[in-house]
Amino acid sequence: MIRRNVLIMALLLSLGLNLFLLGAIGSRMGSVSDLRDARPLPPNLSWIIRDLDEDRQQELTRVIEPLATEIIPLRLAMIEAQREVNRLMASSEFDNDAITAAFADLRAASEAYGARSHEQTIAILSELSEAERQSATNFVRRRGPRDGFSGFGGPGAGRVQAT
Repeated sequence: MIRRNVLIMALLLSLGLNLFLLGAIGSRMGSVSDLRDARPLPPNLSWIIRDLDEDRQQELTRVIEPLATEIIPLRLAMIEAQREVNRLMASSEFDNDAITAAFADLRAASEAYGARSHEQTIAILSELSEAERQSATNFVRRRGPRDGFSGFGGPGAGRVQAT
């Protein structure tokens, strides 16, 4: 009888903890008021504004976010084409024609993504001042980690104020 009561208490505690965590996650997801907080900027463009001050980043984020709807499908197509190449390379039966076609599809997807990414980069760079463009150039030239890890030239180095 005591063992049964302990088991019931453990199950109730587990259920309560799970419901609490589920509620916390749901609350967090429901409280995201700004779409920018819910998902990051497209990786092909976020680096451009990374070292700018917060106000300028927010201003340019409003320009960049609509571009994500154009680039995300191209990026996903490129990733899917790469997966198909990987699948064919790992296949037990090597199919020369299939892998040749898959590589051609990957090249086409990569070219489409790269071309649109470059067009978007030019569009954003045209919105920047000379000093802000220099900051973006410095980011590309920097050595070492760039995503919040310690190292030479990490995030925030060389922040530029909007002019």
